[in-house]
Amino acid sequence: MKGIDTICGNAPSAWASYLINGDSSGLGESDIQEADQFAKWLGGYIVDCTSENDENHPGFTRWHDAAQFGTLAADCAQYTALLERI
Repeated sequence: MKGIDTICGNAPSAWASYLINGDSSGLGESDIQEADQFAKWLGGYIVDCTSENDENHPGFTRWHDAAQFGTLAADCAQYTALLERI
């Protein structure tokens, strides 16, 4: 059945502008590479992330979904991506 699914993953908050708007200013090359790996792993079109005031905001954590790409402990946000079912 056609439709859209939402998928979520936790990664550093500092990546928000890059992952959502494509603005890499302020990020180093390794941050960009790790953010790209996270986005590919998440697998959808990233459209939103949590803020500090959101109930499901992960905050500072060592164990987040981007850790598998070498990213260390960080203040994190939960990113939401859309994935089209065809």
